Amino acid sequence: MIVSQGLTYDRPQSSREALHPEHKKVLDWVGSGKRVLELGCHTGNLSRWLQAQGCEVTGVELNGVALDHARQYLAEAYNADLEDTSFWGSLLPRQFDVVLALHVLEHLTDPWSALKRISAALAPDGTLIVGLPNICSATARFDIFRGRFKYESTGVMDRTHVRFFDQTSARELLQSGGFEVCEYFGPEKEKPIAVFVSKLPLLWRLAPLIRRIPDAVFRFSPNLTDTVMDFRCKKVASAERAE
Repeated sequence: MIVSQGLTYDRPQSSREALHPEHKKVLDWVGSGKRVLELGCHTGNLSRWLQAQGCEVTGVELNGVALDHARQYLAEAYNADLEDTSFWGSLLPRQFDVVLALHVLEHLTDPWSALKRISAALAPDGTLIVGLPNICSATARFDIFRGRFKYESTGVMDRTHVRFFDQTSARELLQSGGFEVCEYFGPEKEKPIAVFVSKLPLLWRLAPLIRRIPDAVFRFSPNLTDTVMDFRCKKVASAERAE
């Protein structure tokens, strides 16, 4: 597993209204009074709000400095690599109502195996919430089309990402782990035409005008508009998977 050893994603907010749309949606999906396993809890920006909802949060984080910040919001804290099988063994036989894997799976060399371990830690009627960047979003797609594949400090092209997914491959990944997608949310959207125009000589000045056009005017696939993909999933029963 590869993660930044800095506090890159330490972005605390003083009110729920100020939270990123992704975190707001996740909090709604989780609900109150749940046993939550938060994979990659970082400094506890989300753990804090889960605790405020009456959830008991077990946090896992490879960055020890970040985890020290998060401990105040956690019932249990694990400084562990998610690809270390001994860590998963230490969790058993406990199971959780909710497992959060927000922007975690793309940092793993084998997210397919990780999902099977997650399934074992999730109660039969539990919820898995996954957040992944979309390599086929407009900006990433047009940059690659122009022959540019450059890693960045954050975002879709974060230099610590070792796996890349789009809408189709993300859903195939979840299905391979024994999960069914119940609900989808795209918290960050782009206007593909504005992105395309902004990258062309002379026409880039038109991009701000195009961004003002209501989204309803143009109909594009989420695989082009959404830079981030959030999935609320449930476990598929063994009988269903066998069919």
